Amino acid sequence: MADPDAYGLTTDDRRLEPFDWFREMRERGPVHRNPRKDRWDVFGYDAATTVLRDHEQFSSDTPFDSDRLGLLDDTIVNLDPPRHGKLRSTVEDYFREEHVRTLEPRVRELVGQVLADVEGPQFDVVEAVARPLPNLVIADLLGIPLEDRERFLSWCDALTRLEVDSTDERRRAQREAGQQMAAYMTEQIQRRRERPREDLLSVLVESEVDGEPLSTGDVLGFAALFLIAGNITTTGLLTNAVRSFAERPRLFEDLADDPEALATAVEEVVRYRSPASAVSRGATTDTELCGRQVDAGDHVVVRLLAANHDPARFEDPDSFVPDRSPNPHLGFGHGIHNCIGAALGRLEARVALSELLDRFDVRAVHDGDLTPVRNTFMHAVHSLPVEVR
Repeated sequence: MADPDAYGLTTDDRRLEPFDWFREMRERGPVHRNPRKDRWDVFGYDAATTVLRDHEQFSSDTPFDSDRLGLLDDTIVNLDPPRHGKLRSTVEDYFREEHVRTLEPRVRELVGQVLADVEGPQFDVVEAVARPLPNLVIADLLGIPLEDRERFLSWCDALTRLEVDSTDERRRAQREAGQQMAAYMTEQIQRRRERPREDLLSVLVESEVDGEPLSTGDVLGFAALFLIAGNITTTGLLTNAVRSFAERPRLFEDLADDPEALATAVEEVVRYRSPASAVSRGATTDTELCGRQVDAGDHVVVRLLAANHDPARFEDPDSFVPDRSPNPHLGFGHGIHNCIGAALGRLEARVALSELLDRFDVRAVHDGDLTPVRNTFMHAVHSLPVEVR
């Protein structure tokens, strides 16, 4: 076992470029007991899929690593069957690829609004594009009135700045934003019950489980899931894409005029720099996992980003290969908890990057002094300055 003091992503350098550490741990085995966190960490691809598809032995309904505000506690992320499937089914059709494709014109329009405020010759990809766009898209899909957008987006901004070492002041601001948003959304839910509209919030309000409409709490849970989990992953995906593209000379130029190649490259970003880098599970029974004895009640963290760099599954896994195909990555999860918003995230990334590369000639990406988001379950950076022409 590795030195306990060195176990984990304990430095910014390791968080930014964790691949050597993944390789070191995987060479010792696909599953390890983490002595610092009192949990099991899963690094291998096959071990990861074993855990993720076995929801009976590895439950999502666990108290481990909940966000400190509890905003995602009562969402499908932390539910097991049968409740998970019943709730998920209420919005699955909305997020299917066939329906998401119909949203492209509106998403492209929103991308245009965001990029209209971006000016060169230098800007921060995170603050200028990757953070505001997902907030704006979700606000639009939920049907938030234009006159309320500014304060709604300010709540989104506060709630999606999640880190393990957040200050007390930031957590207080997040808690206040969460309370204000919950009160506001409760009012919007009541309005949709009285007069449904053509928006996602109305879809939720009109949905039923076992013949009964979703409760206000269930609808609020979905809203929190879309606003937080959907936002931070898309922000990370857009930023990680620009970081990854910069590793290959001329790739910005090559992808600018090839939509199909861009879509394939985005898929490789999800593998190579998975923004959702890990998920938690709780063992429900005593079981053996890759020769290690896991006891009932044990905490298990599946490191999706590490599994996506397993050489037993991917050729040359630590290289960014923009035309990699096939690409059976776990960047959007696996099994019944596979990300419900994956098609929307892909669409946002593809459209945003297409418009960005069409409007700007990216000359340089300044990634020499980046600050990582210090969260076990995210692989992202706080800012990414670029020079454009």
